[in-house]
Amino acid sequence: MGLPTEFKTERLEYLKRKAETCFPDNFESLADDDFIVLGKYIQTYSYIELNINRLFNTLRNAGVIKVSSNDRVSIPFIIKKLIFSVHDYVHAVSDIKDVIEKLDEIKFRRDYRNIFAHWAAKKIPDENGIIFLTGDSNDYKKIFGEKMPHGSISYVVFDTNDIHSLCSHMASYEAWIAHFCSAVFDQYNS
Repeated sequence: MGLPTEFKTERLEYLKRKAETCFPDNFESLADDDFIVLGKYIQTYSYIELNINRLFNTLRNAGVIKVSSNDRVSIPFIIKKLIFSVHDYVHAVSDIKDVIEKLDEIKFRRDYRNIFAHWAAKKIPDENGIIFLTGDSNDYKKIFGEKMPHGSISYVVFDTNDIHSLCSHMASYEAWIAHFCSAVFDQYNS
């Protein structure tokens, strides 16, 4: 996963260069504020996933979405199914595009949640930046879509202010999916 265009800035390039001078063992421990913002994003996304599952189960139980016994039901699978079948449960044509766009955004931002939750995080010294590192080739392949070079460490750098912005951005999706899920639940359980 490359960073979206909104995060590719001179500042981020500077943080990347600074981080590369610290490899492999000159990073600092995260501060309490860093743990708070990472936890906020992870928990915001966890609540989104709860409601994604709730929506999917409501539609599956109502027979709107079909799943075979061979399907590996995961969040990416569920979101794909919700997008594919949107015409079956969103009845206002004017709302279909909006629902698809919101589900696409939720799907896109999941990789950040996985990085924040599963990769090792360290502070870039004297900067408001965090480097996330992994040696897990499976994580690397899931996010970057290619095999990780043998014996290497993969990393991505974030400005902490960008993580705060991501938290604010995802808060609107957290509220939307909860309300949307409740409306669909009421529609199929009344």
